[in-house]
Amino acid sequence: MTEPLLSIRGLRVEFPKRRTLTGALLGQKPMSARAVDGVDLDVYPRETVGLVGESGSGKTTLGRAILSLYQPSAGQVLFKGQNVSTGDAVARQKLHRNLQMVFQNPYASLNPRMTVAQTIDEALRFHTIVPAQDIPAEIERLLGLVGLTADMANRYPQALSGGQCQRVGLARAMSVQPSMLVLDEAVAALDVSIQAQVLNLLLDLREAFGLAMIFIAHELSVVRHISHRVAVMYLGKIVEIGRRDDIFERPKHPYTQSLLAAVPRLGTAKRKRQAVLQGDIPSPYNIPTGCPFQTRCPSVQDICRSVAPPSITVSADHKADCHFVT
Repeated sequence: MTEPLLSIRGLRVEFPKRRTLTGALLGQKPMSARAVDGVDLDVYPRETVGLVGESGSGKTTLGRAILSLYQPSAGQVLFKGQNVSTGDAVARQKLHRNLQMVFQNPYASLNPRMTVAQTIDEALRFHTIVPAQDIPAEIERLLGLVGLTADMANRYPQALSGGQCQRVGLARAMSVQPSMLVLDEAVAALDVSIQAQVLNLLLDLREAFGLAMIFIAHELSVVRHISHRVAVMYLGKIVEIGRRDDIFERPKHPYTQSLLAAVPRLGTAKRKRQAVLQGDIPSPYNIPTGCPFQTRCPSVQDICRSVAPPSITVSADHKADCHFVT
């Protein structure tokens, strides 16, 4: 098997909660939110891994920790065998050039005081991608790559639509010739018709440049369209991972089954209502003992309330963390 491009091992990201004065006087222990709780994940060259789960499950935190935007409390992220958070500044710059992120809000991710050309120019100059005299031509090439015309180079973000701004973000990411993209809800803020255009653009870029991708999203139909494998997160943990068709057609974890059952469907066919999620995801400051999903699981048993679930291998590419995987 090909060596993984990205390897995550035992990754944990915690955010400490400041104690109140009353809590400090009462001697209460400091609390931390476990946003990412011991994640293991491999991503291979040219592969797209979809990362799904409800808001608060840790998807975005994991994506940002991969790029060292959040420092891990434990564990490590290896890109081409090199730890992304260690080494000197030159080594980290070279590493992060190969690992780029596209953010959810296309307007917030662009500097409103900079034109499209200035935004891309900044990345090209910082990483010395092309000689200075070739930068205008390279900007025009990159805009064409993402389906934008050359005349948009002199526009500011506020003069562009959301879809156009997201394409500018993609052009900026592609300007440094990355090996991998982390896409954090990259189409969530766009209209459905524009979503389809951006998704097809991502597929074209993946095919043309051999990109690997982590595609973070909550819309399952979008994830199914673009992903090779899917990882399902709940309360900071990956509770199920497998090939796309295994996850969508043969889910094993009750949480995955509930997510799929909750997807709206046309027609009169009845769904299994008992699998639909009830209640909200618990606080990461107070994760339940045993199985983290026990407070919402439709099939909870006594063992789930006291014993952490084992990781069960369903097949070579399919694993689920549950006491009752069948």
